Amino acid sequence: MRYTQSMIEIVRSMYSDHRAKEIAQLLGVSEVVVYRIAVKHGIKKPKTWRTDPRSGVFQKGVRQSPGTEFKKGQRAHNKGIKVEPHVYDKMSRTFFPKGHKPFNYKPIGTITIRRDSTGIPYQFIKITEKYWELLHRKIWMDAHGPILRHLIVTFKDGNSMNCNLDNLKLISKRENLQRNSIANIPEDLREVVKLKNKLTKKIQEHGKKQAK
Repeated sequence: MRYTQSMIEIVRSMYSDHRAKEIAQLLGVSEVVVYRIAVKHGIKKPKTWRTDPRSGVFQKGVRQSPGTEFKKGQRAHNKGIKVEPHVYDKMSRTFFPKGHKPFNYKPIGTITIRRDSTGIPYQFIKITEKYWELLHRKIWMDAHGPILRHLIVTFKDGNSMNCNLDNLKLISKRENLQRNSIANIPEDLREVVKLKNKLTKKIQEHGKKQAK
C-alpha cells in the first residue's frame, strides 16, 4: 500500500498522544498501516505514553473503569433468575458429566517417578486425591509408624529406586548432612572421617551410660 504525504503527516502529528486505533479510524485504514508508517518514518511514542490513561495500558493499582466494579455485598444482576429450558439444554451439552475425571487423572495408589533438583530419581505414591508421599517413607511408616521431624529415611545401598523395607534405614538429618559432606571430600580421606564419626558416637554413648 502506498502511503500519501497527508497520511504520514497525520500520523506524525497524532501518534504521540493518540492510540493507533483512533488514527486508523480517522484514515480509514487498519492499525497495522499506522504502525508501519510510524516505523518507516521513525515516528515514536514518548516514554510517558505507557502511563498515560489514554494509552489503554493497564495501570497497576488504577481502576480502568471507575464505578463499574462490583461492590462488597452487591447482589448479582442475574441472581435468582432461572435459565430458560432451551438455553439450559444448549449449555448442558458443554458440562462435564458427574464423576468426570481429566485425561491425566491418576488413581490412588499410583506410583510415579520424579527427580529432585540434583537429578536423583525418587518414587512417589498417591495417598489421597490431593496428596502424594515418597514411596520409601510410606513403606517405612507402614512398618514402623510415624517418622519424627528430625529423622529421615535413607537407602542402605544408595539406590533411591530400591524401596524394599530391608534396604531402608532411619537416620538423623544431621547424620545425613555429614554423609553428604563426606561424599564431597577426597576418597582417601573418607575412611578417616567415618572412623572419627564412629569414635565420637561411641564416646557420646559411653558418656550417657556413665551419667545414668
